[in-house]
Amino acid sequence: MDIEDITKVVIARSAKISSAGKESDSKEFGAVLKEVSEKTSGRPAQSVAEIKEPLDMRNDLCTMAVRRAICDRLGRFLDTLELYQKQLEDPFVKLREIGPTVERVDAERDELMNMARILPDKDELRDIYSEVVIRAALEVERFQRGDYV
Repeated sequence: MDIEDITKVVIARSAKISSAGKESDSKEFGAVLKEVSEKTSGRPAQSVAEIKEPLDMRNDLCTMAVRRAICDRLGRFLDTLELYQKQLEDPFVKLREIGPTVERVDAERDELMNMARILPDKDELRDIYSEVVIRAALEVERFQRGDYV
């Protein structure tokens, strides 16, 4: 068999395939898709505008990711407050050694206040944030005022 014979066979077969598909090419892709989806599901297909769930899920995932980041940040801040508490309880730790921890609590408190603004007003997490931030501010104020001297 020659190369020319092979190309003739390939061309002939591709012509048969393309002529067989001409009937389905006359319909628009959207119409064919809708027809197939109605056959498979037994109910009318929804238009793209009607499908809102993936967008809502994406927003929920984004919100969940933001909430997770905020919770992680709050957890680290609570660890810092716990370190401060342990230093206050330890009679061998001098107040000068506690000073850097208090400064860190004050700096982290400012960051937390900015992060809390991201959350909606009626969010429970925002209430927790507010309470923690207020208590941290009171502790910083007490330490700076000299209540623990």
